[in-house]
Amino acid sequence: MKKRDSLKQVILYFISLCKQQKFTSSILFVSKLLLVWASITSPWYYKELIDILSNQTIAKEQIVTQALNIFIVICFIELAARVLWRFIDFSLIRIQIKNMRRIALQSFETLHHHSSNFFTSSMGWALLAKTHKLIFWFESFTTIFFFFLLDPFLFVLSIVVIMRQQVWYLWAFYAIRSLIYWWLQYYLYQKKVKYDRLATQARTKSNWLLGDTITNFQTIASFWTYQQEFSNFEQQIEETTQKAQKAKILNSIIRWATMILSVSFYVSTVYISILLREKDIITIGIIILLQIYTLRLIWNLNSVGNIVDMIFQTLSQSEEMVDIIQQPYDIQDKKDAQKLIVKKWEIEFKNISFQYPWWQQVFKDFSLTIPAWQKVAFVWHSGSGKSTLVRLLYRFFDIQSGHIFIDQKDISDVFQDSLRQHISLVPQEPILFHRTIWQNIGYVNAANTTQEQIVQAAKKAHCYDFIMQLEKGFDTLVWERGAKLSWWQKQRIAIARAILANRPIVVFDEATAALDSQSEKLIQEAINNAITGKTCLIIAHRLSTIKDVDKIVVLDAWKIVEIWTHQELLNNKNSVYTKMREHQSSHS
Repeated sequence: MKKRDSLKQVILYFISLCKQQKFTSSILFVSKLLLVWASITSPWYYKELIDILSNQTIAKEQIVTQALNIFIVICFIELAARVLWRFIDFSLIRIQIKNMRRIALQSFETLHHHSSNFFTSSMGWALLAKTHKLIFWFESFTTIFFFFLLDPFLFVLSIVVIMRQQVWYLWAFYAIRSLIYWWLQYYLYQKKVKYDRLATQARTKSNWLLGDTITNFQTIASFWTYQQEFSNFEQQIEETTQKAQKAKILNSIIRWATMILSVSFYVSTVYISILLREKDIITIGIIILLQIYTLRLIWNLNSVGNIVDMIFQTLSQSEEMVDIIQQPYDIQDKKDAQKLIVKKWEIEFKNISFQYPWWQQVFKDFSLTIPAWQKVAFVWHSGSGKSTLVRLLYRFFDIQSGHIFIDQKDISDVFQDSLRQHISLVPQEPILFHRTIWQNIGYVNAANTTQEQIVQAAKKAHCYDFIMQLEKGFDTLVWERGAKLSWWQKQRIAIARAILANRPIVVFDEATAALDSQSEKLIQEAINNAITGKTCLIIAHRLSTIKDVDKIVVLDAWKIVEIWTHQELLNNKNSVYTKMREHQSSHS
C-alpha cells in the first residue's frame, strides 16, 4: 500500500468511527459552526457600536438607545458562545469515550483472530504499543480536528460572507491569502510527513530493541553482554535522534515561512485599510474590525501549521495498527461454515501437504488415522513434524492440499472456535496468565467452575500439595507467564487446567521433556488422569513415558517410519524405536 493511501485509510477509519455516532457528531459540528459564527459576529457588532458612538449626525438619545441594543446583542452572543462550548465539550467526550472503547475491543478481536503466522512475525509488546497508540491518537485527532482544525476554515468562510457585504475586494483578499497560506502549509507538511514516518519507524525499532533486552535480561546478566547491548541500543538511539532531528529542522523552516507570510499579511491589511479610509470607503469601525479579524485570522493560520503537523504525526503513528485492523485474516472461516458436532472423535490426516510460509516443504501426501478414544504417541528428533501436526489440527495454519477430518468432518468446513473448543493442549513450555492459581486452573470455563472442582483438578494433576505450601495458596498471583513458579509447577497447573476443561481431544506436546525422574512420575500420573476416555495425542522425547499408549508413530523427515504398539516395536530389534530406546537407556 502506498504511504499516501495508508494515511488516507487512517482518516477514513477515524471518520467511520465518528459516523457510528451520527447524531452526536452532527450536534458537535453544528455547535462548532455556530460558535465560529458567534466569534465572527461579535466583533462585527462591536464595529457597529464604534460607528454609532463616533457618528455625530445622530441625536444622543438615539445613540444611547442603539448602543444599548447592540450591547445586549453582544452579551447574548457571548452567553450563547459559552453554552455552545459546553455542548461541544460534552459531545466530543461522548464521541471519544465510546470510540476509544470501540477501538480497544476491535483491536482485541482483530489481534486474536489473526493466525499463528501473524504472531510469529510480530512482537507481542509492539502490538500492545500500537493498540495504545491508536487509542491515544484517535483522542488527539478528534480533539485537534473539532477544536482547532475546523476553526480556520469556518473562520475564513464566515469572514468572506460578512466582508462581501462591505467591499468585495476585501473578502477576495482574505480568501486568496488564506488559500495560498493553506496550500503552502499542506505542501510543506506533506514533505515533512516522510521524515515523521522514518522517525516513527526508528522509535519503534528502539522500543523493540529495549523490549528485547528486558525480556532477555537474565541472558545478558549471565553472559554479561551489557556493554554490547548498550552499544547496540546507543547506536539505534543515535539513528532515531538523527531522523527525528531532520523532521524538527524541517518543521522549524516551515514555521519561518509561515511567520513571513503572517507579517506580510498583517502589514498589507493595515496598508489597505489606511488607503480605503483615506478615500472614505470604509469607516473607523471597519478599520478596527479588520484589525481584529486579521489578528484572529493570523493566529488561526499560524495554528494551522502546528495542527497540520500534529495531524500528520497522528496519522503516521496510527497507520500501523489501522493496517493490522484492515489486514485480511490468513485463516478464515468459510461463508457456509458449520458448528462442529460429532459423536466419535476419530482424527484423520488424509494426503495432506503443508509448507510454512517462511520454510521448506514439511508434509507431502501425509496420511494417518487416530481412532476415537485411543492414545497415540509421536516420537523422533526435533524438527520431524510432530508439533506441526498439532498446529494443523488446531488449524493455526491451513494445509495446501489434502484434508484433516474429525469424525469424517473436514475441519476447514467448521468454525475455528467450534473446532478449538473441543481440544485441550498442554504445551512443552506452559505459559500462565498474570492471574491467581484459581483463575489459571479454572480458566477455560471460569463462569461455571466451582472452587471444589478446581481443587479436585489440582489433586489429579499432583499440584495441590505444592500450591498449599505457597503463602497465599490458590490466591497466589503467578505473575507474567507464571514467572514466580518453576517449570514443573507450571506444567502441573497446565495439566490441571486440561483436566478441568474436560475436552474430548487432549494434546500433550513434550509435557515431560525436561523433568527429573520423580517429577516425571508425578506428571505421568497426572497425564493419565487427564486422558481417560479421550482421544489423545502425545508428543514425546522421553520414550519411558509412552509405553502404555495404544499406538506409537515414529516420524522422520515428516514421514511415518514406523507405527506399532510399544511392545511390537520392542519385539522388532531392528526398529528405529528400539534403537532410540536403547540409546536413551544407555545415556540415562
